[in-house]
This record gives sequence, structure tokens and C-alpha cells, in this order.
Amino acid sequence: MKRLINVRIPLFCALGLILGIIACKELLCGDFYFGLILCILLVAGMVIGLIIKRGRKVFALVLWLVLIGFILAQLSYNLMEGDEVIGREVQLQGRVCDLNQNGFNGNTYYLENCVDLISGDSFRGKVKLRYFVYGDEQFEVGEVLTVRATMYSTYPVKTSVESFYLRNRIYYELVDAELESRTESKVKFDEKARRYVYEIAMEYAPQNGGIIYALLTGDRNAIPDEVKDDFTRAGAIHVLAVSGLHVGFVVSIICFALRRLKLKPLLECGIVLLPLIAYAYICGFSPSVTRAVVMTVCLYLSRVALGRYDLLTSLSISAIILVFLTPYSIFDVGFQLSFLSVFGIVTLHAPIMRLFAKRKLNKFVRYLLNAFLLSLSCSLATLFTMAVNFGQVPILGVFVNLIVIPLISVVFVLSVFGIVPWVFHYLLVPVDKILVAFVFVNEQVSSLSFATVSITALAVSVALAAVLMFIVGGFVNFNKIIKRIACAGLVVLLIATVMLAMIPRHATNRVYVTYGYYDTVIAATSEEGEAVIVGSFSDYTATLNAVQFLNKYRINHCTLFVTDYPSGGYSIDVIVKNLPINKAYTLTPNADRLMAETFDDYGIATVYVSPNTTVEGAVSVRSIYNGALAAVNVNVGVIDISYVTGNGEIPAFQLYGGADLYALATNVDVTPYSEAGATTFSRYQTRFAYNYGANKYGNFTIIEKDGKIILSFS
Repeated sequence: MKRLINVRIPLFCALGLILGIIACKELLCGDFYFGLILCILLVAGMVIGLIIKRGRKVFALVLWLVLIGFILAQLSYNLMEGDEVIGREVQLQGRVCDLNQNGFNGNTYYLENCVDLISGDSFRGKVKLRYFVYGDEQFEVGEVLTVRATMYSTYPVKTSVESFYLRNRIYYELVDAELESRTESKVKFDEKARRYVYEIAMEYAPQNGGIIYALLTGDRNAIPDEVKDDFTRAGAIHVLAVSGLHVGFVVSIICFALRRLKLKPLLECGIVLLPLIAYAYICGFSPSVTRAVVMTVCLYLSRVALGRYDLLTSLSISAIILVFLTPYSIFDVGFQLSFLSVFGIVTLHAPIMRLFAKRKLNKFVRYLLNAFLLSLSCSLATLFTMAVNFGQVPILGVFVNLIVIPLISVVFVLSVFGIVPWVFHYLLVPVDKILVAFVFVNEQVSSLSFATVSITALAVSVALAAVLMFIVGGFVNFNKIIKRIACAGLVVLLIATVMLAMIPRHATNRVYVTYGYYDTVIAATSEEGEAVIVGSFSDYTATLNAVQFLNKYRINHCTLFVTDYPSGGYSIDVIVKNLPINKAYTLTPNADRLMAETFDDYGIATVYVSPNTTVEGAVSVRSIYNGALAAVNVNVGVIDISYVTGNGEIPAFQLYGGADLYALATNVDVTPYSEAGATTFSRYQTRFAYNYGANKYGNFTIIEKDGKIILSFS
């Protein structure tokens, strides 16, 4: 009798670790879905234990690995967070590394090996520094800087994991920095190698040197944003991030050179591994490159041990190794797309190609069919992850990749040889011309209105899709009828989760606070379906977060309150185009003057609110002046949120520990907040044993339930 499931122990081990990490992260952020996850795992394990002979052992192993994953995540979090720093005055000395320095650095630098000369404390990871220097005064890689500044923790792990900070170990940032000294230091070998590649690429391929640099190192900082946007909409952005595709090219080049030697697999693996590790070192050991290198080694070892390649087992082992090294990398979109793409090849591409194996097809037709199905499998496998993370899916990517992949393979090989010194550099000249056509194709495709389709989904959709692919791939031994029923049921569930994510929910009394680098935005909804959105809207990310929050609910109309209107207010467009704005209020004379012309174009009436005036409604908003606009108070039901703008001559009221956001019961006098026993929430909150500040756990929602004000991070 066949086993129900073709068990891959490494796959179940990887799943157990991932579930444990998710559970820990949800607990840290104040969400308790981890209990539900563990219950589902327990029930599923019990069912498997009853059906499969070896099920009990597998179930026990998975549960142990859930616990291990939980512990790993907690230890990693504690280690990553290190010594929490909130508003600390430092005299910091650190070395400028090359992160984001080859290309458009935007006066943002990252320091490593940092020491506070005042206290003598050293800091792990990197420290972000924004410092505006001009011309030849720009900081160079390898320089040691000494700056006086205010230091804060960045909190890479919060509700929405900051992938860039996490991947590059950026744990702190400096504010209001003043340069004291700068001295030269040594440049490391990998930095020299990346700089060499960048300079050669830009010299011999001036139009598209940034793309060549990205292909060879994975650093996309030298590519203009509009080009990256075109690649994203066209579904070809994956070729600009060094991953299994690029590592596969490197392996192919090496194996081509070794083919005539007819070496044993183990010896061949050893020879291939050395340049692969060197390549991963140049790429900064990014998760996608590390995964590809580990998979390559596992594939060779499976060939030695089993006499054949086992792609799914190799993928699972590489996931286990990466999760042990960096547990929170599973929340990196690049990690998810990379692994799911390979999972799609295993579960979808391979079985479908087996159906055509016995058919007599022309070689060229077979090649086209294989390329199309490979692209289709990867697109289907990553569809729901794209929907969850971006809300859009590039539907033309399947066809674009039929052109992109062959072109990129040629470009990559020529680029590898093109960085070799002397005459080989001229190979980059034709590469530049090929990339002109490549960029043109992506630009034309991205300009089509139907290049992408807007679709949102719940995170559970990704899990359902993975189970569906597992069944379709033949890893579950159902008979034909049961297999069809199971697949149909999963498809129905997938459609239901997508529809559920797209249906706006009934609005309730709640306030959402979202912050960015330049602005804090407050969005509030009421039970009557009214909404307000308050801010200067100078930070696009904060504004977009608020818009996306309001789009989840059935809103009858939304009122806009503008605290200021600096330099054009470019974020207003995203509000007007996505929300039913019925009226816009300006809270400062400056905003009133600048907004009038902009909002006339949209046909929206604007009204200036006098100082210390309340605009009544289901959601009430009051401007609080003290020489200038000092704060804005938003009230809905029993929730009262105030945001201090800091423009007044003196603070409008005394605050807890410098907090800039707080909640309190209705009908409490506005002025003496510190005497009212209010619960305060701020970007950097130090009053509690657990820091519930926005910077640590991300944007948050405040709701009223059973007479209590409840804070949740979402």
C-alpha cells in the first residue's frame, strides 16, 4: 500500500521552523495568531498520525522544530536588538562601508565598527547616517568619521519587517549629526571588487552600466527608479536581484569548462564550490545567493548519495540553513519569491513536462514549451505572495520572461568576461546595446494599462497555494477522483480568501497612526462610515499606509485635514485618487495658500480652520494653537488622539517623557494631559517594560472595546 504522502523530512523540518518563527514574531508584535497556528498544526499532525504509519514520528519532529524555531527567533531578536538606544547623545566614530555608495547614494551613508567615544560602548551591525555634503566633500568608502548626533534604534523586526535593514544589519540611525573629523582608512577586498565592477560597467556601458552592476553583484542602487518600476510592472525585476538564476549561470560556465575532465560529482562539487563562495562573498552573502549556493551543494550531494538530483530536498535543506542563520529572513519578500519560484518548478513545471516527455516534438518547439512552462510555473507559484506584499500581479511577466531570460543569459555571460582586464572590457559595449533593447521592451510592456492587475490576498492564501502545488506535483498519493476534489476545494478556498481580502469591512470607531521619515499621518473611521485623514502628507510612505488602511473599510466620505503643505505636497494625489474626499480643511495659513490651486483642479472645496477651532462630526478634529499650530486633536467615540506638530512657540501641553502621540478618555481637559492619567504612545516610548513605541513595532491602530482603549499593531 502506498503512503498517503511522499514524505520529505527536510521539507517538514523547514515548515516546523518557519511556523515557530512566525509564532514568535506575532507574539512580539502583540498579535496572538501563533496560538491558532499551533492549534492548526496540532490538528493536522494528529490527522496525519492516524493515517500514516510514520505520521506520529513526523508530527513529533515538526512540533519540536516549531519550538526550536520559536527559540531561534527570540534569540535572534534579542541579539539583533542589542542595547536599545532611544534619543541618546553620542560622539560616534565609525567606518563608511560601501552599502548604497555605488550609484545614487542620496547623501545617506552607513557606518560600521561604530564606537561611542563618550561612553566607550561599541555597537553591532551598521548605523544609518543622513548627512548632506557637497561636491568633492562627499564621504568615501573606508573613511572613518567622528560625528556628534542623537542616536536611535531602527527596530528592523516589527509588524512589517524592514527587509533592507534586516538584510544589511542596520540596527541604529543618527539624527541631527554634526561632523567632527574624517580620516582615511583601508578599503576591504569585497568593496574594492564591487567598486571595480561598478566603474568598469559605467565606463564601457554608460547607458546601462547600472544594470550590469546589478546583474553581477545584486546591488540595484545604480539603476534609476523609473527603470526599476518598469521592470517591476513588466514582471522582470527578478533578473536584477542576484539569485538562483545568476548562480545557475556561474555554475554553467564552470561546468562547461570542467566537462571534458569528466570528474566525479564530489570532486566537481568541490571545484565548483570555491568560485561560488567567492561570488557569494562579492554579493554580500544575500539570502537569495546563499540559498542558491547551498542548493547547488545539496544537489551535488544528492547526486552522489542517491544517484539523482532531488530538487525539493535540496530546497528544504537550504531553507533550514538560512533560517538558522537569519530566522527573520522568511519575512523578506525576496526570500519568499526565491523559494516559491523553485517550489513552483518542482511541483508544477516538472510534472507538466513529464506529460510531454513521451510526445515527439521538434527540439525548438520543446525548448519554447519548456521556457514557457518554466516561466508560468514560477509566476503561478509567486502569484499570491505578490498579491499579499504588493497588491499587484504582473500578468504579462510570463511572456516577457520568454524574451528576458535568453537575453539575460547572454548578457550575464558576456558581462562576466567583460570585467576581465584589458581587451575583454570591450565585450560590455555590445552588452550595453542589448540592454537598450531590453529596457525598451520592459518600458513598453509596463506602459500598457493591463500590464498588471490589482489583486489583494490574505497571507493564508500563500499557504493554501503551496498545499495545492504540493498535491498537483504528485507528492500526495490520492486517486484521481479524490485528487480532483482536493484541488477543486483548495481552488475554491483560494478564491474565497482573495474575495475576502478585497471586500471592504464595516467601519468602526478606530484610529490608525502611521509614521514616515518626514511626517506622521492619522486616519480615523467612525461607525457611521465617516473618515478623516490628518497630516502634512510630505511623506509618501506614511500617506500610502493611511490610504491603504481606509480602503479596507466601507467609507461613505472622507475629510482631509492638512497641517502644512511643504514643497508641492506630492502625496495628495494618492489620497484623492483612492478615497472619496468630500472636503479639505487647512489648519495653517501656509497650507491654505498653497492648497487652493491644487484642490481646485480636483473639484474639492477647501476651508481654512481658525486657530483653536473644532470641526464637529462623527470624527471631530480640533486645531490647537500656541503662537502657531502646536497640535491636532482627533476624536471618535471615546478615543481621543493628539498629534504634536511641534510648530508652536512652546508645547501646547505638558507631555509624558517627550511623547508625541497619546490616547485618553473623552471629556478630559485638553491642556493638562500629564495630569489626566493618559496612556501615551510615541515613536520612542520608554515608560513601559516592553517598548510599545511605533518605531519598535510599526504603525498601530487604537480601538475601543468594552470601555477600554486597546492598542494593536497592524
